[in-house]
Amino acid sequence: DPPFLLYFAHFAVHTPMEAPADQVAAFAAKKQKGWKGQRNATYAAMLASLDRSVGSIRQALEEAGLSDNTYIVFMSDNGGVDWQVGPGSTPLRIPVGGEYSGNPPPTSNFPFRGGKATVYEGGVRVPLIVYGPRAKGGRWVHRPVDMTDIFPTLYELAGLDPAPLYRDPSFDGRSLAPLLYRSGDQTYSKDAIFWHYPYNVVVPDPTDGLPGGPVSAM
Repeated sequence: DPPFLLYFAHFAVHTPMEAPADQVAAFAAKKQKGWKGQRNATYAAMLASLDRSVGSIRQALEEAGLSDNTYIVFMSDNGGVDWQVGPGSTPLRIPVGGEYSGNPPPTSNFPFRGGKATVYEGGVRVPLIVYGPRAKGGRWVHRPVDMTDIFPTLYELAGLDPAPLYRDPSFDGRSLAPLLYRSGDQTYSKDAIFWHYPYNVVVPDPTDGLPGGPVSAM
């Protein structure tokens, strides 16, 4: 009966690359494979599993009579792994628009450069889908936003005023509600986004192929 929040950080799709053998075989047997380097059958099977999981949550909301009064926010935390992975693999990044045979990388972020562990568009430009009672269906919003915006968005959609949150200078988020249900409203005011990746990783940089290190972008 009371309001609820389900924060569900799905582990798929992620390394290690593994999925039920029969589902991998089903994708491997498809005559028509993906385009632009997206040819990894195991990754496809993992995506299908993720789809079914999200479908199960939506079905539960339907059965509980809550689907018309619940917002669903779907977002990825980074771009896809676009280099070869697995035992004995030397990290090798797929060229933009290119393809590998044998051990294809899990996915490609074409036409964007780079992927996970980079601050190029392939690493930071990700899907954000909002479904709910006041969201205008079928709208594409081209305004750049980021994850810190999700909390004040849900805060406002729940009927609360997010303005007091913004008085704290360390609070980066801004509500996306105006972009969701107010046509032409320009009250989403964020004009700067920052990223920092703090790790040394054996991930080839798309510009020179060398392992990546800590990096920031604004």
